[in-house]
Amino acid sequence: MLRVLSVLVVLFGGAVIGLRSAELALDRNVSGDLVRAGAWEMRVSESLVSADPYAQAERARSGVIPLASGEGFTLTARHDSQGRRLNGRCAYIVAGATPAARFWSLTLFDESGHLVANPAQRQGFTSTELSRDAKGGFEINVGSQVMPGDWLPAPPRGFVLLLRLYDTPIGTGVSVTPEQVPAVTRLACA
Repeated sequence: MLRVLSVLVVLFGGAVIGLRSAELALDRNVSGDLVRAGAWEMRVSESLVSADPYAQAERARSGVIPLASGEGFTLTARHDSQGRRLNGRCAYIVAGATPAARFWSLTLFDESGHLVANPAQRQGFTSTELSRDAKGGFEINVGSQVMPGDWLPAPPRGFVLLLRLYDTPIGTGVSVTPEQVPAVTRLACA
């Protein structure tokens, strides 16, 4: 009986250690295919069939269906441009360069990857519906309190921003610089 119990403890311990080490490997980008530009990050192998097993596991874990390599790619912001986690108790401005793409969208999700229900019934903006300044720039306010201009209501807790670029000359597999994507600037927190 002691031998059976020992075997079960070893098997259970091995499974726990194995699962936790796989989770840490995915969180720490062991595959090396994560490219960062300011607040934004993208997986180089997001839409590649020949992606390494870690990249495929990360794609499966996220549940996000990637765009095909000819369609474009997705950038994700979980932190502001200073590296602080996005939080709905704070107000942000997403502004700067318009990404080089025929069309793009910016969508707000909760940390679980679900759209956020709100009274404004607004979860995102597309490149065609934004107000622009004289130079073609834009500003999107993000926060849980109503803000003037183009505003995305945020949940009272953490959230994620997804920037999808469609039909873009920026190809997957190349570096994206902070100048090519908008900055995510934190204003104030409640």
